[in-house]
Amino acid sequence: MILLPFIGALFMSVISYNYMHYLQLNNYSAPGTLKNFAKKHWAEMIFLFILSAFAAVIRVFWAEGFYAAVIFTGYVLSAAAFVLTRNKIRKKNIKKPLAPTARMRRQFAFAFCFNLFVFYIIYITCAIKFYAVFSYVIFGIYTADFSISSVIIGAFENINNKRYIKNAEKRLSAYPNAVKIGITGSYGKTSVKNILKAMTEKKYVVIATEKNYNTPLGTAISSELIGENTQIFIAEMGARRVGEIDELCRIVKPDCGIITGITSQHTETFKSLENIISTKFELYRSVESAGGFCVFNYDDANIREAVREKADNIILSGTCKDGVLISADDANIREAKRGKTDNIILSGTDGGGIHCYAADISASAEGSGFTLFFDPKIRGKVSQSIRNRLKIKEGEKSESINFSECGDIPNAGEKGESTSLFRGSDMPNTGKKGESINLSECKDIPNADKKREFEKIAVSTRLIGRANIINITVAAAAAYALGVSPKEIGEAAAELKPVPHRTEVIKSGGLTIIDDTYNSNPAGAAAALNTLAMFSGRRAVVACGFAEQGKNLAAANGEFGKKIAETAELAVLIGAGARYILNGMRAAGFDEKKVFLYPSLAEAKKDFSRLFKNGDVILFENDMPDDKE
Repeated sequence: MILLPFIGALFMSVISYNYMHYLQLNNYSAPGTLKNFAKKHWAEMIFLFILSAFAAVIRVFWAEGFYAAVIFTGYVLSAAAFVLTRNKIRKKNIKKPLAPTARMRRQFAFAFCFNLFVFYIIYITCAIKFYAVFSYVIFGIYTADFSISSVIIGAFENINNKRYIKNAEKRLSAYPNAVKIGITGSYGKTSVKNILKAMTEKKYVVIATEKNYNTPLGTAISSELIGENTQIFIAEMGARRVGEIDELCRIVKPDCGIITGITSQHTETFKSLENIISTKFELYRSVESAGGFCVFNYDDANIREAVREKADNIILSGTCKDGVLISADDANIREAKRGKTDNIILSGTDGGGIHCYAADISASAEGSGFTLFFDPKIRGKVSQSIRNRLKIKEGEKSESINFSECGDIPNAGEKGESTSLFRGSDMPNTGKKGESINLSECKDIPNADKKREFEKIAVSTRLIGRANIINITVAAAAAYALGVSPKEIGEAAAELKPVPHRTEVIKSGGLTIIDDTYNSNPAGAAAALNTLAMFSGRRAVVACGFAEQGKNLAAANGEFGKKIAETAELAVLIGAGARYILNGMRAAGFDEKKVFLYPSLAEAKKDFSRLFKNGDVILFENDMPDDKE
């Protein structure tokens, strides 16, 4: 009988697998785990509660001796079979399996010991009959039991984590000569980080946070790599709630910042787009207080709107939207520059008012080619402290272009500046490929120089798609500001390798697969569809839609559906978001006979051989967050 507490604790460990998995996916937050678990597994919780209550009633009013043992054995086998079957089904649909990390092992060990203690106390203070009753009750409310144990061990884990993070903060502060760079945004953080690291490594000793680590603990782990010879430390910064970028900035204390773009991603936890913008700009405010500079992707509409109110330490970057150059007299550009001073650096592909931009863009399934233009004034916007630490010198310039010498520009008066840019594909009224495009003057830009020379470098890369060109341009703006030459930037871009699950092209038999399944957001999905449009053959999309969009969930997925209808000839839609995507496709007049709905990717895979044929180009777009099934 002394084994009864051990058996009870062991059984609790068996039925807790799903809960523990959710706990890990929800960053060990007990309240968030209980909420999300109950939302998905309410039927399991109710079943076990009813089964436990039934067993308890029988034990109190009827079963004794041999029959009590039969009831207990039957209960354990029934409950265990039910939970294990549910686990097996769930494993087929879950994106990320339970990882046996050190913290999860500690969690399981503590939960087992906690339950062993609870069962032992009941055992020594109650009669056998009531021990069984209390055991059944605990089994029935196992989620509450594990929430309590999670809160207890979580308190100790948090104390340990805070100590570890504080040590990381001290470690980073111990190397004041290393220039710290923070990168945040709703998309593109990891890609821009990797590209910037490749570019700056051409000249400096660089350490960057590993993989897609973007939390305080992830930053703390990577900070252990910094040393006396480190010249640049790059930290990716992620957030799901207001204030989380501030926390990372307190650890890293960035000298420079990069904001890659802002969308409605994670509205479920942020509650509003305004909160998302404010949180991303926590990086800007930190950099501003340190006297540093910030690079912005000016292709992003939310950034264009937000920087109107910002001060003078901004660098903007971007690319032509859908291959069409934005006019240099764009109102947003004029508004962004109005009243600004010497710390702003604009980058993009529109030329006028932009300090770093891409033009002459050509793209194919094999890679991309374009020309990067750099305004040398960028480096004048970098603080003297950063210049001294990196020993930045002007050096030799690459081939430059003087915009005052570009002829045939309409209304080129004394105000503003004009540009003649190039594009690698046909545009209306331009004639042959590569013919120059003349843009109207940039009127009403304060202190605009009539003569403005740009350094330029031709870039060729294996990365495909407009999103990757944007990422390269953003990273190039920061790298150039930090003293890396255009030639070194071009060499680094040529050496870049496609990143798995980020617009990665894979040949599989007679199929061409574009794997863009790492996370997703509306802007990234639109860019991936633009990439799909470059390929010949029957174009298909496999997608599950966006999550964590809050009240914007239906609208965001509906708009996604409209864009799919414009690009693809066949669609495989998966999961709960499929109906919203289908609504958008219907609105766009797409043939519903070419749309196939499935509850899970596992179910859809069974029909892939029937749905697809040789020569098809298939975009696997987006994936559910880790805690979604």
